Amino acid sequence: MSSRVIAVVPARGGSKGIPRKNLQPVGGVPLIGFAIAAGLACPVIDTVIASTDDEEIAAEAMRLGARVPFMRSDELASDQAPMLDVLLDCVARMDQLGESFEYLVLLQPTTPFRNPEVLAQAIKALQQQPTYDSCVAVTPVVDSHPKRLRRIEDGCLQPYLAEGDSERQQRQDHAADKAYRRCGAFYITRVSTLRETGSLYGRKILPWIVEGASAVTIDEPYDLLLASAVWENEQQDSAVTALRALMQSFGQAA
Repeated sequence: MSSRVIAVVPARGGSKGIPRKNLQPVGGVPLIGFAIAAGLACPVIDTVIASTDDEEIAAEAMRLGARVPFMRSDELASDQAPMLDVLLDCVARMDQLGESFEYLVLLQPTTPFRNPEVLAQAIKALQQQPTYDSCVAVTPVVDSHPKRLRRIEDGCLQPYLAEGDSERQQRQDHAADKAYRRCGAFYITRVSTLRETGSLYGRKILPWIVEGASAVTIDEPYDLLLASAVWENEQQDSAVTALRALMQSFGQAA
């Protein structure tokens, strides 16, 4: 089997939260540009493709250096289409084109500030540890630890979890049981994991902790403002620094 690595940038045309989200600019660069630039700059990724149903996004992705070897079907561009099906479609179509891969890297445009060097380290880590099925970027939960969450039941505020409701217990548990969330910076999986387990993750997941700008995720219009502020003002974050240099080398605004 080939050990080649394919990066997929998913960028469908429809978006409810932020219209034309994947083309929204941050620092003058469309969101898909950040994902494409990181994939192209990662030395262990062999090819970067964009999966889209939208002609304008396809043209922009190709202008930025990605390949668009096929258009995504309308069925796989719906709100209900699982990402797993989109990725399985990508590897199947690439197989039909005579290009097979052992690893797939999912680079979502909505988490723009990923460091290509960190991405390469994570891919190599998965390649060197055959007992793991995938590697997923996570970030520490700072202010929304599960033990601090609440739900409203019959008009009353109740702990979301059944245990650990006291203030003292919360603090002790928070310190002892650090929680993490998937931040979307990258998902790395073996193609065999996709096909054999019907999952992006498989049974054994290698966590890769990222913090700072690398964990900024864009879901709402407010998040775009936050990302623009990070891009314009963050001087110390390694991911932002690396991406600025890339954008300058690619001739993009920075």
